[in-house]
Amino acid sequence: MLLKPGRGGLRNRSVTPIGRIDASQARTIAEEQTNSLEEGLKQANQPGSALSILLQDDFHAVTAYGPLPSDVVTMVANVDINVDALKGCVDHITGYACVWSRNVCYVWNFARRTAALPTCYSFPCPLSNTNSVLVNTLAPLPLACLISHFSNTSNSTRREPGLLLVSPTGELRAWDSLSLALSGVDKFATIQIQLQDAELVRCLQPLTSCPGSFILATSHTRLFRISISPGMSGRPTVISSLMSRSTTWGTKLGSLIRWGQAYDPKAGIVALAVSPPLEGDTSMGGGEAWALEVTGNLQRWKLNFSSGSERFVWEKEINAIILESLGWTPEVDILTMTERIEFTLLDLKVTYTRDLAVLISYIDSSQVDQAQSSVQPRSYAIVILEVLSSSSLPVVSHTVKAKHREYPDPRPETAPSLSLPNGGPAAFIVFPERVVCLSLSEGTDFEEIVSLSSQANNRIIGNGAAPLAIRAIQDKSDKPPTLKFITTSSGILEIELNPVELEKLGTSVVEEQIARDTYRLKTQLEQAVFFGDNTANPVEFNLQADLIGDLSTAAEQLSKEVLSSSAAHLPPIVDLRVQLADRIARLQLLIRFINLTGMLNKVPKPGKRRLLSDLELLAATNALWLHHNNKINALSHSGRRSRTVLSEVIMTYMNSLGQNSDEDMIRSFFRNHASAIVQILVNVQAKLKTTLSNKSNKLHTRSSQLMEANEILLTVYNAAITIRQTHSKTFDLKDDTSTECWTSTLNLLDILQSHCEATLEILQQRAREFGPAMDDDPGRFGADSASLLMDDDDDSNGGSSDKSKWLHHTLKDQLTELVEKSLAMMKERSSFTESTLGTNHPEAKSLQERYLRLRPQLIFGLVKVKRQARAITLAEEQRDFRTLVELCHSLAPSETKQKERVYISRYKEEFAFQLYQWYVEHGRYHELLSQDPVYAPLITSFLDRMQYGKVSWIHDLAIDRFDHASQVLLKEAESEKNLADQKIMLSLGKLCQVAQIDDGEHLDSEKVLQDIELVDDRLDILQAQLKLSDLCQSILESQPQYSLLSVDQQVDILRQHLAPNLVDRPAFGQLFDRYVRQIIAGDALRIEDLIEFYGLKANLHEQVEDFVIALDVFSRAKDLVPGRAQLALKSVWRRIYIHEDWQALKKSSNLSDQDLITCLKSTALYHVLSSSIDPNDSGKVGQPISSPNESFFDPTVSLNDDLAIRFPDHSLSELEQLSKDYQFENRKLQEAIESGGVWEYYGEIVRLIRESDSLSDGGVGDVTMMSE
Repeated sequence: MLLKPGRGGLRNRSVTPIGRIDASQARTIAEEQTNSLEEGLKQANQPGSALSILLQDDFHAVTAYGPLPSDVVTMVANVDINVDALKGCVDHITGYACVWSRNVCYVWNFARRTAALPTCYSFPCPLSNTNSVLVNTLAPLPLACLISHFSNTSNSTRREPGLLLVSPTGELRAWDSLSLALSGVDKFATIQIQLQDAELVRCLQPLTSCPGSFILATSHTRLFRISISPGMSGRPTVISSLMSRSTTWGTKLGSLIRWGQAYDPKAGIVALAVSPPLEGDTSMGGGEAWALEVTGNLQRWKLNFSSGSERFVWEKEINAIILESLGWTPEVDILTMTERIEFTLLDLKVTYTRDLAVLISYIDSSQVDQAQSSVQPRSYAIVILEVLSSSSLPVVSHTVKAKHREYPDPRPETAPSLSLPNGGPAAFIVFPERVVCLSLSEGTDFEEIVSLSSQANNRIIGNGAAPLAIRAIQDKSDKPPTLKFITTSSGILEIELNPVELEKLGTSVVEEQIARDTYRLKTQLEQAVFFGDNTANPVEFNLQADLIGDLSTAAEQLSKEVLSSSAAHLPPIVDLRVQLADRIARLQLLIRFINLTGMLNKVPKPGKRRLLSDLELLAATNALWLHHNNKINALSHSGRRSRTVLSEVIMTYMNSLGQNSDEDMIRSFFRNHASAIVQILVNVQAKLKTTLSNKSNKLHTRSSQLMEANEILLTVYNAAITIRQTHSKTFDLKDDTSTECWTSTLNLLDILQSHCEATLEILQQRAREFGPAMDDDPGRFGADSASLLMDDDDDSNGGSSDKSKWLHHTLKDQLTELVEKSLAMMKERSSFTESTLGTNHPEAKSLQERYLRLRPQLIFGLVKVKRQARAITLAEEQRDFRTLVELCHSLAPSETKQKERVYISRYKEEFAFQLYQWYVEHGRYHELLSQDPVYAPLITSFLDRMQYGKVSWIHDLAIDRFDHASQVLLKEAESEKNLADQKIMLSLGKLCQVAQIDDGEHLDSEKVLQDIELVDDRLDILQAQLKLSDLCQSILESQPQYSLLSVDQQVDILRQHLAPNLVDRPAFGQLFDRYVRQIIAGDALRIEDLIEFYGLKANLHEQVEDFVIALDVFSRAKDLVPGRAQLALKSVWRRIYIHEDWQALKKSSNLSDQDLITCLKSTALYHVLSSSIDPNDSGKVGQPISSPNESFFDPTVSLNDDLAIRFPDHSLSELEQLSKDYQFENRKLQEAIESGGVWEYYGEIVRLIRESDSLSDGGVGDVTMMSE
């Protein structure tokens, strides 16, 4: 099991959390944060200067450690990094770094931090003595290593290191000192390693515990030991010896097989690792060496530094155990695993627990989409092998799998490598464009990725970390694990890991894992927000496509921290203007970064709205501070009071939080409490309400306090709305109505409305008190609210001062803005509720009603303060066309006409219909109907839709639409109560019917005749009503002093003359009275009422023919309900039958036949039947006839059905009274049948009519109604 490292924190160089700095450091730190990264990279090697922080969070930090020497920069600039091979290394023991190409190697001291650039040494590289294309392509570079003259554990005096270069074909060059490059670069020792045919040098590993000693590995799996010591004349002595192992038939056979083969740069040993000796362990001598072959064999050697000898221990094949560690299960056999997983051995390192860490890449075919291209991204893992026992096979302790996958890089010298600072547990997998940071501790899930941004022009060519030193007692180091790596464009960068995070174990609790993943996402967002804003930063900031965790929560947490200035990496800027602007920029960068990474779709709409709200609140806070800052500056220069409405409200709020009164609470609010802006607005409104309600306050006091309160409210809203309009598309919230905006919450709507009402009221008070002088030009003051400060007596002189006028005009301007904001926010809120709750929800309806109610009030409020032009514009913007119509008619007539034409042309029906409606409501029909003919279609559409029949028929006639005019007139006549008007409408309707006849259609055609007949029937019915009206009028006019009679008196007189027969039928008498009142008023009776009235009359003498008129009306009425029609018909015939005293006729004596016939012909029954029966054709009937037995009233059915419907305004008791009267008539009819012999007389009358030669017999004239 791996030992846990000592605890320690991340190095914090130029960025220190706010809580850890004092005031003296604040300015320095702020300046460092604002310096450009380019300057930081240039100055990184100056003594005492802080390193440039490129990235920092709780997990890791990346810094720009130092620049590349100019010679190296020039070399890199002259090569194509995608084609030409470059390599480098960073040696922590010597403090030197080197970069080399095929021909030259540059070395410099990266650890010495002086003002001047370090000396750069140049050395010629040995070249391969082969023409093999494979060698020159796949292994074009020599191997390089610095020669340390002291061990990493010794305390001896250090001296300048030397340099060892080895070509792939075995030529070795060694310099004893780097300074020889300046005066004697040719003073190097050189030897040729005794390689076999087609054998290449693959690896070079220094023995850190034995200065000047190296192990060299070849493509034939052989190892050489190189010893370098100081020699004569400045040239070192170099000795090369083959590390021998026992010769077996297998090794001999292998040598024979390789004889004559071509070069294979990828064969043989892929990696070397050296385990330094354990302190106090004499059995080990010089430690151990490990060689990993590409075929999967692992060689183990014991070294003896004192004697310079070595001993081969064993060679084991590890492919099988590595394969099992990648995913073997008992259900899958090893052969299946071999087919499924293809892996490659890449690197080997010794851990601080003396285990081996093997870096591999692999592809699991079961997890690969076969539809993808043949080139698949490879997965990477570090397999930890326990190898302490010298007898048994290596055993896999555990495997650390990286989540990151990488496509193979085809460029030369780009194979991934493994680095373990101090042997772990921190591990770095170094790729050409990125470094993956892992923890070797079992059970942890630590993984960080540091990528270069400009990967096309920048890549990693070398790295180095602190070497391993194994001691009997592991000392806990306070130094965090670091890796330095050389880039082609950004110099030397350093990654530093937090050792505490390396030890944290993973969790199986889902909620805890989500919280961890979300926190990790938050740190990635922090990196981008606080370190990714500089384009010169070489580190790439990105979010993985398969990210885990809640991105919305992570982004919101960071946004809230920036909003409250609690984010760890916020620079401590004292100037609030700069600090607020910086925070706004951070929030803008946050959403821009999420957008650029393509992850915005992973943030739900409510999350996006909350992020945008934070940005709006911060922008509003910034605008409010600028306003307050200007205000207090003006107050300070004028020597006035330094307390404003805003400062008083903020102080009250901060005191309610229990804030320390020793600090500047105003600045503290703007720095830390931007989220409380809404509460500040609520408090401002409460303070304003108190001020305005206090009548002891002078008008100027209330006016100035109101102005300040309005400024606060409008400053907040203007800033928030501007930000929203600018960034809503970035947040994917353009035209979004599904999420709630903080600016249109109900309490803020109330506040806006309250400010509107208060401002209008104050303006009207000022106008009443100071008169029209307030509307004069405010003059030189313009609108500079920061410098215009009123004295207490500025209003006391009648408002004549310029400042008072300016205040008045400012309040007008504020009212205009308040009305705009109030209407906009109500629409915003209404859209939200309708979108989320539905248009029929009570809240949505209430908001819409509130908006429609307040909209005209607010707009007309602007008119009251002489802001008519803005009122019109606002009505246009709000599409309040009714208000727009009324505003137009408040202008001069010529201007009104001009605007009407413009608006009709622009808005079509939306404006035109409101205009025409206004004409109708104000009785201006002439203006409606005298519009320009070009607007005729609009007028037609309006009149048809609104059903203004009394007007529309005139327009129809004007446009020759006679058919529609006829329909409208006839329909209007149905609802017209006035008889005279109804007659005119029917007559005009008939004329329109005739006028619409086409040229090819004849007046006597069946359809035309049917249509005209319907109108004639209605005219005849109307004539019957007019006849009643004339009858009543003639009776009343015959009375003395007629004009002095009351309506009730007139009714009594008419009943006495027309219905004396209703004395014994009181309910019918009341019904008759009601009909009479309508006739006196000139109103038309309904058809059933008209029939009823004609039947109820006594119909004496010449009025007996009114029974015929009643039946004639019945026959012409086409729209009577069948059940009620029968009720009306039976009632008429029943009253005809009981009109005569049949019993008296029957009892008469001494009557001749002629006398009897004369009596029968004088009856109402004879008059009615003679008009109903055609004497020339016994089968034809003119009027509907109901026999005596068919004319009874049925109380059981009619009372509950027809009678109740017939008289809907009657109560139940009144219906019962009517029913009694009907039953009274039933009894009289029954008496007429049983004792009066009405049936006999009925038959006799029918016979007489049919035997008559003409209808004129007996002196009876034609009593059928004809239209006059």
